[in-house]
Amino acid sequence: MRYDICVIGAGASGLACAVTAAGRGASVIVLEKNDSPGKKIFATGNGRCNIMNSECPETERVKFFFRELGLEMKEEAYGRMYPMSEQASDVVFVLEKALEARGAKLVTGAAVTGVSRNADGFIVEFERTASAGTGSFSKREDAVTAGKVVICAGGKAGPMYGSTGDGYRWARALGHNVGRLAPALTGIETEEDMKDLAGVRAACNAALLKRGEKIVVTDGRVQFTDYGLSGICIFDLTRYIILDNETDFADYEVALDIVPDMTEEELAELLGMRLEAAGGHADEDLFRTIVPEKLARKAAERVFGANGPEELSGGAESAVLLAAAELKSMKFRVSGTRGWKMAQVTRGGVSLDEIDEETMQSMICPGLYFAGEITDFDGPCGGYNLYNAWITGIKAGEAASRSGEAAGV
Repeated sequence: MRYDICVIGAGASGLACAVTAAGRGASVIVLEKNDSPGKKIFATGNGRCNIMNSECPETERVKFFFRELGLEMKEEAYGRMYPMSEQASDVVFVLEKALEARGAKLVTGAAVTGVSRNADGFIVEFERTASAGTGSFSKREDAVTAGKVVICAGGKAGPMYGSTGDGYRWARALGHNVGRLAPALTGIETEEDMKDLAGVRAACNAALLKRGEKIVVTDGRVQFTDYGLSGICIFDLTRYIILDNETDFADYEVALDIVPDMTEEELAELLGMRLEAAGGHADEDLFRTIVPEKLARKAAERVFGANGPEELSGGAESAVLLAAAELKSMKFRVSGTRGWKMAQVTRGGVSLDEIDEETMQSMICPGLYFAGEITDFDGPCGGYNLYNAWITGIKAGEAASRSGEAAGV
């Protein structure tokens, strides 16, 4: 059987695309290499599924899509939107139910091995895996033909959910450029030994410096780990750590303001009073009750060393100024980021310059569409990346289901 549309991947973008296209009357087949759809969706928002953010540009369009499927949302802090049930499983449930109701065929355990174009459309080759789920194909069948193809295979982040970067190979084979890939929204590894800070959490302003120049600032709760730094605000910084022939990890530092509610002058005044009360001698107690104990110890070690403030040139006044500066900009040198397994998204991908972003159709290969993480898009934490999957999937599904949208249909 020849299908109007073959969707590769049954993640967020693939399911949104297939549900949309099938709802408009197209014959749709979805090929998913995992044994069930939506595996990465289950892991989003700590199992609650942060569907999108209210600050995203076309939220009403996504709300309408889900409302038609019977799913309502609620908004929480920072514009994060979740299903009212707070269950990621319910998001997958309504998508699967809609897929079936609209007549789309889902074939799980189908690992795509190649995508090629011919005069009649596309041939999508695949292998059935031993863990294949429901689907009408026998193991002998290894290809489908379709007028159009939508690649929704995800990026490389979270390989345990099936995201292993396969789609980039097919995109290149069909003429597309793929930007340099890197794990993003993940932890930052530091050159400093962080074992004595592991487990500490502190509200901070976090800045990323490149060769000493501040390039972006975030805020939130930083988690100190044995490898370095973690937490949502740290994850967001990793989107700006860009490596090339002239830039390495060693060019970056993270500067933490661990007393964000006070100016440096206010903090210096407070520390000066404490130092005077202590008779001019200070150790980690100078910082206790202002920052967590382990951070107090680290700050004292960095500012005073082993000898205390009385050994510093400039005496107590110098010690106070140095101490305030340290708490307002505690620097850590970047040695790397956590790898693909820990990353939430992929930075880089199929160039958006080669895609019509209103239809998600290729400008190079008519009848070919892209949606979701495979494209060169990455947003901050808080629902922006999952929103991108939904909206690009919806756009691709609408466009691909239109008769005459591209040649070969």
